[in-house]
Amino acid sequence: MGTNEFPEKKELIVGGIEAMTGLGLILGPEIGGFLLSTFAFSGCFFVTGGICCCLSVIFCLFFPQVATLGGSFDIDDRDSIDVTSQDPAVDAVTLWQLVSIPRFAMAALANVLCQLQYSSLEPILAPRLSERYGMDAGQIGHFFIIMPIFYIMSSVGALYIPQWVERRMVIIVCTSWACTVAYFLVGPSQIFNLHDSLLTMGIGMALAGIFNPVGVVMALPEMINSAIEVHPHQQCRINMLASGFFTGMIGLGQMSAFFYGPIVEKAVGFPLTLDILSIISLVFGLVYLFVGSGCRSFSETCNNYKTRGVNKDDEYYRDNDNMALVD
Repeated sequence: MGTNEFPEKKELIVGGIEAMTGLGLILGPEIGGFLLSTFAFSGCFFVTGGICCCLSVIFCLFFPQVATLGGSFDIDDRDSIDVTSQDPAVDAVTLWQLVSIPRFAMAALANVLCQLQYSSLEPILAPRLSERYGMDAGQIGHFFIIMPIFYIMSSVGALYIPQWVERRMVIIVCTSWACTVAYFLVGPSQIFNLHDSLLTMGIGMALAGIFNPVGVVMALPEMINSAIEVHPHQQCRINMLASGFFTGMIGLGQMSAFFYGPIVEKAVGFPLTLDILSIISLVFGLVYLFVGSGCRSFSETCNNYKTRGVNKDDEYYRDNDNMALVD
């Protein structure tokens, strides 16, 4: 709904969601601890379940109505930008057709990778801090807050990146390589024999909190824009399909993390587990350069940056989402 209602502000939509996710990660343990001490274990679920029931009523009353999939998104009787609702002869684009677009698929995989990296720490970092450094539950909780704090700030800051880097895939590739460095530090890396210290791990957590959400924020707009270039007259349907697939990839990454983290950590140890994540991130960025047209995008971004000040108003115009500059 957000991408249909605000097609020119997709980063704002995803960034806002991710910022609230980070806020929830910070407040959740504190609120959970209070509820546990006040209402006992079962009471926590009665309270949170009651809140969800109240919110569902609010959603039903105040959320705008949306037409069926493939139809127009006409909250204020706006003109439809989806020809499938007007011309039955036009075949509605399918999810498989979108996934077969290389840029769409690579952006979706970037989202999976970001979620895999972020969520892999949850089941294995706390035992590591406890056994290696003798930290208690409170200290471990405070250490975990490092990443969400930077996650929130980065989710908001990512909204301003497209103003000076027009190609989102360039940003995704760069964040992938930055996460390589971040998770080498979180280990700390056994491959590079980095000094094992809480300071090194904390710096890595901060960097991961900065760069992980940037990749997530850029993934959905890149998925939508790459699909619209191929199917330009089905924007509403593409928005819905891409948003649903984007959310599914979040779940896939998080689910994979809870298998990957404990199994690999048990087999090779904590530092190598993070080293493997870093190598995956590095390889993914390299593959994205070729499969996702990254090399061409890097070249166009550099050329645009050099020439923007010469004749910015006459030589370039913005595409349908006011983000990517087109020659």
